[in-house]
Amino acid sequence: MKKFFAIVILSFLLINISLAQKTPAYKIQVIIPQLADTNVYLGYYYGKWQYVRDSIKLDKNGRGTFHTNDTVGSGMYLLITPSKKYLEFILNDNERIFTIETDTTDLLGNAKVKGSKENELFFQFNKTISKPSKEIYQLQQKVKDFKQKNLNDSVKYYNDKIKNLIDSINTMKLKYMEQYPNTLLARIFKATKEPEIPDTLPLTTDGKPDSTYQYYYYKEHYWDNIDLADEALLRTPIYHNKLEFYFNNVIVQHPDSIIKEIDKVLAKASKNKETFKYVLWWLTYNYETSKVMGFDKIFVYLADNYYKTGKAFWLPETSVQRILDRANEIRPTLIGTIATNLILLDTAKNLISLHNINAKYTLLYFWDPTCGHCKKETPKLVDFYNKYKDTFNLQVFAVCTDSSFNEMKKAIKTYNMYDFINVNGIYTASVDFRKYYDIYSTPVLYVLDQYKRIIAKRLSVDQLYDFLKNYEKNPLFPDPPEPMQWKSIPINPQSPVEQNY
Repeated sequence: MKKFFAIVILSFLLINISLAQKTPAYKIQVIIPQLADTNVYLGYYYGKWQYVRDSIKLDKNGRGTFHTNDTVGSGMYLLITPSKKYLEFILNDNERIFTIETDTTDLLGNAKVKGSKENELFFQFNKTISKPSKEIYQLQQKVKDFKQKNLNDSVKYYNDKIKNLIDSINTMKLKYMEQYPNTLLARIFKATKEPEIPDTLPLTTDGKPDSTYQYYYYKEHYWDNIDLADEALLRTPIYHNKLEFYFNNVIVQHPDSIIKEIDKVLAKASKNKETFKYVLWWLTYNYETSKVMGFDKIFVYLADNYYKTGKAFWLPETSVQRILDRANEIRPTLIGTIATNLILLDTAKNLISLHNINAKYTLLYFWDPTCGHCKKETPKLVDFYNKYKDTFNLQVFAVCTDSSFNEMKKAIKTYNMYDFINVNGIYTASVDFRKYYDIYSTPVLYVLDQYKRIIAKRLSVDQLYDFLKNYEKNPLFPDPPEPMQWKSIPINPQSPVEQNY
């Protein structure tokens, strides 16, 4: 379920790539004598993935031609051998008919090209940096070993050598950009260039250096050297890496902060349909599948503001509707939302209201007597409750998802759950718990505050103590909710009631 929507979006995205491409066809002759009568493949980057676009069988002399009359986007492409080794080359807007000759002993070292000036420069550059790149890798292995041995002087010495080698490669890139500014390779090099952060810190109003200045400067200028609407960069590894690093490492990892940046980045990418499609797809994938609690709010935001509004123009209506349906399933369980009230029968057949529980924290626990994982988690929860119920002022509202009261009572006895508020989820005077709590398996554990506001979800029992201890010191929601958000429903004023086991 979790990855379904991302896969659907990507499949339609790839299907529709050719519809928006305006660049011409290609005719690329390949000469690899050692691969006579053998298949070779033409691949390309799309984000961080590599795909095969075409294949040919070389003749008895190791010659063959990739040829299409279809329009094909510019970018970094791959000549792939049967051993899965590959040679990267540039397919730009202008040079579409050229010849690549190489051999299997060293695809890059022996590569020659005719008819493409940019690939001549590209191959020459890669050959030039091949030696320092290998040196960097070897030095990095030494640094790793010295770190394990706590030899800090050696670590510094070799890190300095690595920095010097990287600086020399960057100098070569800058020189190339100055000499050939209109090439795709120059745009690729520029996209990898980091913002130059000023060393001097401005002073704050109290006269002290602003320690946050460099971070905010870096964040503000992160996209200066890359055009997010450059479709050709999408077919290189650079585009995806920049995007992923920004959202996962640069910006503050809080849903509200991420949502603000989503709108900014999508606005930049929207100048080109292909880049907009990719960025929206990746954001959807990244936050639909995220394991960070609370990040599902971002997925719901994307559904409401981009899919519901028709901006995912390449998707059929049925696929969009599935995304919207999933967002609506998640919506009632978002962190900070008042938990939907459950009014359920306890073992004495009394109706008990979740919202009437008088406790600082309510552990809302969905379980099933036959669930294998519940058999491990439930005893842990009983022990946790007995140990910390007074420390944190806890109550457990345990919702059995099995319709049989007999099986429920047997399990309550087996696990000694008598101090919990035990109710049966099937016999309800309110709503279907599965719909409002996104229950598709058990066990599932929610943590509610005194206002029955969801402050954590899908925790394991082992995570409870650290979460509650931290929340006591740093509450995510220190203030009460708006009066209209929270209203107790007095079905049964006794909470908990004496139950019949």
